[in-house]
Amino acid sequence: MIQDNYCSDQSFCLPDGQLCYIKPFDEHSLPDILRIENKVDSHPWSQRNFSESIASTHICRGVTLNDQWVAYAVFSLAADEAELLILGVDPAFQRQGIASMFLSSMETELRVSADEMFLEVRSSNSRAIALYEALEFNCIGERKNYYPATPQVPLHESASKAQAKAAKLSSKREDALIYGKRISENLCL
Repeated sequence: MIQDNYCSDQSFCLPDGQLCYIKPFDEHSLPDILRIENKVDSHPWSQRNFSESIASTHICRGVTLNDQWVAYAVFSLAADEAELLILGVDPAFQRQGIASMFLSSMETELRVSADEMFLEVRSSNSRAIALYEALEFNCIGERKNYYPATPQVPLHESASKAQAKAAKLSSKREDALIYGKRISENLCL
């Protein structure tokens, strides 16, 4: 059970006993956050996207392990709803429960201001979908042709072939699945 691995509200223990800390990230952290983002997303956020989130009212949090950033997330709050805008875990640290424990901890923090949390995920991202469903998010809708298509270009292809494929894909889109979950403990809503 996820709760068994919690050491405090701002930290959690991995199954091997290593302690991870959840803390805000800022402009000084962006090189590390962008390094992860560029590894995990086929259409990564830019430095400007992150900077605008930091400067706005968005909630920007990350996870450190041994003083190294290993994960990040950005949330927005509007009225009584939270939205997960982006989430990434360094590939070297995936499949260790970091995303699950990180999101569970953030739910606890966000439920002070929000009754529900929403997110969007590529319909092809089966690992993320499995994570969200394990955390009891429910698929509540779909946005057709929402994301740019992810290019599947073999590494051995020439640059011109890769560019031709990318141009062909630019007109194709991928559906987004919309997930939601009640995070408030207020049952009178």
